[in-house]
Amino acid sequence: MSSIQAQNRNGSFESTLERLVLFFKNIQDALNKEKKLIYFFNHPAISYDEKKSVLQTIAGKGSSESMLLLMLRVIRKRVLSLLPDIINYLEIMLDEYKGIQTVTISSATALSESQKQMLLNRLSDTIHKKLLPHFIIQPDLIAGLKITVNSIILENSIQWQLGNIKTELDAIAKG
Repeated sequence: MSSIQAQNRNGSFESTLERLVLFFKNIQDALNKEKKLIYFFNHPAISYDEKKSVLQTIAGKGSSESMLLLMLRVIRKRVLSLLPDIINYLEIMLDEYKGIQTVTISSATALSESQKQMLLNRLSDTIHKKLLPHFIIQPDLIAGLKITVNSIILENSIQWQLGNIKTELDAIAKG
């Protein structure tokens, strides 16, 4: 079944992604609470049907057959350790679909509410998305800001400038 068929049959793409994120989070929570489940799912002597049955119990009634088969594939490929990354990626996809962009803003000292709002307004106007901000105090920046959007880092801090000066001086010294 194509993703479009799934969308039409079970509701919107957004709700499908939300259900998938919840499904994987429930599995991850169970694995975190009961470490023996990891050994159970990785054990070669335990049958596919037994693993599927336990997975259905953990996942609950709201899980589709497609979700169970996807999780069983993760188990069969022995990549359960990637589950947090899978969840993170799905959450990013969901945010992108909703037009939301996660942004991490690091500063040497705490920003005032007005500074935060001004910064978020300018960033939102620049990237044309609603922002989901995470503010971090990072004293080693000394002064300035470091803004991370996806894999793009914008930095204008004393730490960054000192690093550039050091690189230039090293190049001159080797010159």
